[in-house]
Amino acid sequence: MPRFSFSRLSALLLASTTLLTATSVAVLAAPAGSLTPLDPFPGDPSGTAYGLSADGTTVVGHASNGGQQYAVYWSADGAVHALNVATGSDAVGISGDGSTILITDYAPNLRASVYKDGVQTFLPHFINPLGGQKANAANNDGTVVVGYDKAADGESHAMMWSGPNWATVTDLGLLAPGLGSHSYAHGVDGLGATVVGESSSADGLGLVHAFYWQSGSMHDIGQTGFTSKAKGISADGTTIVGQQGASGGVTKAVIWTGPGFVNQTDLGTLGGDESVAEASNANGTIIVGHSSIGSDFIAFRYADGTMANLNTLLSNAGIDMTGIVLRDALDVSNSGDYILADDPATSSYLVYYHDGVAGLTNKAEQQESVDAAGKARRALAIQHDAYFGILSGDLDRHDDEGQIGVLGLVGSAVGGLRGDMGLGNGFSFSGGIADGTSSFGGAGVGNALMGAMAIRYDSELAFAGFHPFAQVGGGYAMLSGVSFVRPYTGGTGVGATNGGLASLYARLGLTQDFESGDQLTLAGEIGERWLSTEAYSEAFSATNPFPASATVDVTLHAAVGATLAGSSGLVATTTGFGALTTGMNNTVWAEAGAHIDWQVTENSAIDLYATGIIGDGIGANGHVGAGYHYTF
Repeated sequence: MPRFSFSRLSALLLASTTLLTATSVAVLAAPAGSLTPLDPFPGDPSGTAYGLSADGTTVVGHASNGGQQYAVYWSADGAVHALNVATGSDAVGISGDGSTILITDYAPNLRASVYKDGVQTFLPHFINPLGGQKANAANNDGTVVVGYDKAADGESHAMMWSGPNWATVTDLGLLAPGLGSHSYAHGVDGLGATVVGESSSADGLGLVHAFYWQSGSMHDIGQTGFTSKAKGISADGTTIVGQQGASGGVTKAVIWTGPGFVNQTDLGTLGGDESVAEASNANGTIIVGHSSIGSDFIAFRYADGTMANLNTLLSNAGIDMTGIVLRDALDVSNSGDYILADDPATSSYLVYYHDGVAGLTNKAEQQESVDAAGKARRALAIQHDAYFGILSGDLDRHDDEGQIGVLGLVGSAVGGLRGDMGLGNGFSFSGGIADGTSSFGGAGVGNALMGAMAIRYDSELAFAGFHPFAQVGGGYAMLSGVSFVRPYTGGTGVGATNGGLASLYARLGLTQDFESGDQLTLAGEIGERWLSTEAYSEAFSATNPFPASATVDVTLHAAVGATLAGSSGLVATTTGFGALTTGMNNTVWAEAGAHIDWQVTENSAIDLYATGIIGDGIGANGHVGAGYHYTF
């Protein structure tokens, strides 16, 4: 007749002291995209962004907090940081490498400064310490800053600050010196050799023209009889972007290219009569700005000879744009993939768009995905207890008989050998080896070669029919094809790697034998589990716009019948958000199992197994299986 053995590991309230360290590098190599709101300070919705670093990971602007306006930057992890400068100021620009931030103070007079390495340096005035001064742009490493300041004629002139501590001030001059003439520098290339902007022109109509400045000379590139402005220049210095007036009061976004920038290209509009090109990527192949449609302005992206509505591009790529209308695209990264855009009614946004494929995410979504990855690692370590438990005899009857047998489990596909033997004086040894594949919601193992063993002591003392026992044991699994899933809105990251999982525990429990031959076991344990994995990188694809790469992954678990503490060192640097860390909440989980053996001969039996684990952050997993053992 069948005998029934029920082993319940006492609804183990597992304390997971988890150290998950993982650094990552965002790899941009394939089509992808996103739309990320740049959150202001908590509880205060006011914030505006103005500039973007060349790699698209740092945004500058201002945000309000407690009724005060602060110059801020948004770092790669999406967090907003107030700069240590006077309240009421703006961060209006940033160097290509992200090291140097340009600050504008408004009181008591318009004043420009540079913020680098935590130090604010006020730019020297050209001549008038009370004149209005503003810095608009910096070259790649921040050693050259351009903007404007009051000159000797009392008018604003385009200026360049360079040299140690930006102490050298160069007046870039005017296209048409004279009463009331002025100029402003709006952009500079990566090397700091070419400056662009606008200046009063010599056409006699009182109009401003776009200019470029090189090697001490300012050159007019605007069309006679119409207003024009140069708003920026590509990092390689080949493409100037801006706007050009035309007949009928129309103003068009344009670019200037070629030797002396004599080639002007009209980028068109989105259907209205006005457009402005605000910024270019590193080589001038992607231009961003805004265009009118009816009475409204809409952000555009220009590439391959076509101006496209940025909102439409994102919507067609699958992003839910409900309640969002991007009115202007202010800046673009060197790659052309990151675009700083603004919806005055909601927020400034960091857009990631590449070749028509997009995903929607934000910092909160990415944080949740990193937390999910941390939980998946924890679940993988805990769920393998089911295998280790069966191999080390958790579901077996414990008596003086020894046995050896084979087993197979489904739920995951595992097969192996196991056995136990009495050692005398109440001691017994059990253990086994197995090989298989498994999946635990968010984590999977392509192949696991594992072994487990335990030594147990059963006392002859009895308490209400129960006999106490003590047991120590552990297991180890060589893991290959380990995968971790990191889901977020608009994408799913999957990383594949190899690693190892180890477990050690000490257990106290009670066993009750019934006249039918059945046996019931209750136990609690204290133990630790380690999961380590090799470095892995998620694939960059249309289904994973924000890949991450992990270098080290180590998991430690300690169980004492109640969750004592949880911590995690998991750090995941995701595309566009930088380093995100995850905490590890305390975990409650329970493990239970049953074993029925059906006697075939006096010394052999067929085994039926059922085991399961359920817990917070772990999910529920069950396994059933069969085996055959021989008793000796």
